[in-house]
Amino acid sequence: MKMVTEFMVSLAIWLFGAYRWIFKKSAALLLGFCGLRLAECALIGDRIGVKYGLPRWLNDPLCVLFGAAWWYPLKRRMSYDDLTDEDFVEDGKEPWREEF
Repeated sequence: MKMVTEFMVSLAIWLFGAYRWIFKKSAALLLGFCGLRLAECALIGDRIGVKYGLPRWLNDPLCVLFGAAWWYPLKRRMSYDDLTDEDFVEDGKEPWREEF
């Protein structure tokens, strides 16, 4: 539910910026938000999306639209996927048990 709320807030900011640009002739909010999201995508989101295995044509627009609401759950999912219960099973074949 939190993620959906973050997506909705992000879309509301984009729509409000577009409204101000079209009807109030002030593009400052839209340009500022776009610049912030492009920097966020270039510095963090693109790297995380590629590491997670998403194609750039899908990851970059979603990162620009939704920002941290998009890439942060991917980062958390990657950290959870790194270790599983199978990693902690001792079956006698661990690398540190090899005979020299």
